[in-house]
Amino acid sequence: MKTTRHALIAFAVALLSAPLNSLRATDAANDFAPLEIGAMIQPLAESGVFKVEGYFCWCPHLLKDEGKYYLVYSRWPMNSQKVAG
Repeated sequence: MKTTRHALIAFAVALLSAPLNSLRATDAANDFAPLEIGAMIQPLAESGVFKVEGYFCWCPHLLKDEGKYYLVYSRWPMNSQKVAG
């Protein structure tokens, strides 16, 4: 038990004493322009929304199996009573 603890402590000390420069990004990594995600957002077409009449749908997951795609999702009837909680 003591040997394992000593080995873990030695490993942690070695990690913490590593030069910080080796953890910083290189100049080549800084040559890229910042990613402007907001500028790439497009309006969503109504046809791009999965809906089932009379149900709330959430948690969609696309699965691929043997070349076929399946949409697995959760749903809850819109007209059901809310559960107190």
